[in-house]
Parts: sequence; C-alpha cells; structure tokens
Amino acid sequence: MTPPGRNSRTLSGYVESLLDYPRWVIERDVDFSNCSYHGTFTASAEQCTSCQFGEACRWLSLGQLSATPDAPLAELLGALTTAADYLQVRYGDNHEDRCNCETCLWLRKVRRFLRTQRN
Repeated sequence: MTPPGRNSRTLSGYVESLLDYPRWVIERDVDFSNCSYHGTFTASAEQCTSCQFGEACRWLSLGQLSATPDAPLAELLGALTTAADYLQVRYGDNHEDRCNCETCLWLRKVRRFLRTQRN
C-alpha cells in the first residue's frame, strides 16, 4: 500500500518508498530519551555533533524536512545514498554478500538501483 501523497510509480515516489526502511531502522535504533533537542539535529550544538547518534539524527532530521512528494530527485537520491552508507557501516560490514537479512537485502536492492542512476 502506498501512503497518501506518494506515488510509487514515479522515480521520486520509488526513492521515497526505499527511504522508508532506513527511516524505520534508524528511528528504532536512536535513543532520544536524554536528548535536550528532542531528536532534532542542530549542527551548531556540540551535544549534537559529539553524540553517538549524531549522523543518524542528522539524517532523520533532514529526511523528515525534505522527504515530500515535491523534493528534488537529486536530494532524494542523496538521502538514499547516505542511508545506505549508514546502514552498511552500522550493520552490513559484519554480513556476507549472501546474507538474506532484511538490511542486507535492502542494501543490495538500493546499491543496484543507485548504480542505474549514475549519469
């Protein structure tokens, strides 16, 4: 099922649907219970830049602001690349190429897609 306002038949809609999985993983992994910024990344705050969840929080904050049906494709592809890099470092490095966990399957699918989008 496609969420309201999202058209998975467009390239942008497809990329947005690919971003759902990393958003779910990162939101599940990041603990905002002690965050005085309530999970909103602030680049000028040392607490954010030194936090163990800084990169993930930054990605989530940017993704929540820009993942709209009107977001430029280049911006969505950048968010997808960042998400894939994050999940690769966080989870994929300890898995084999033939691993069939949800993250590895998502990473392979996204890497194949991103290769087709290079100019």
